[in-house]
Amino acid sequence: MECKQDGGTVPAKGWIAIGNVAYGGFLACGGVAVGPISLGGVAIGLVASGGVAIGLLSFAGLALGFCALGGMAAGYLAYGGVAVGWLAAEGGSAVARHFANGGAAFAAHANDEAARWFMSQHPFFSYAKVWVERIWLLIWLPLGLVLWQVSRIRRRASGS
Repeated sequence: MECKQDGGTVPAKGWIAIGNVAYGGFLACGGVAVGPISLGGVAIGLVASGGVAIGLLSFAGLALGFCALGGMAAGYLAYGGVAVGWLAAEGGSAVARHFANGGAAFAAHANDEAARWFMSQHPFFSYAKVWVERIWLLIWLPLGLVLWQVSRIRRRASGS
């Protein structure tokens, strides 16, 4: 990442981009990350993960997307602590138009046999449960990428 004359920074750009602001052709990782696969504080992409994620498949504290998984998840299908879905939602609090399962569920089919059957048959909800069980991988992988990049920058700066 280069510095501009006014003291700002230039966004990282490339197939794999890592920086404060990153635009990746394949992978973007940073404070603000935009790319097909995005990991960051604010991540936008087809598959997005971070603090706030917007994407086709998003996993985040606040996840917005077609399939959303997170603390607060909103999308066509949503799974999380607070889940708001158009078709279906599952979580602590779940609100959806058709199917909802959760502690507090609101939908045409809320906490009934039809909702339980739908959740058990739909691949997104099956995979969401597996992802939540293995959440530590999604936390440590981005941290490892960031630490690797920081070590690369430090070695380059020290001339090693």
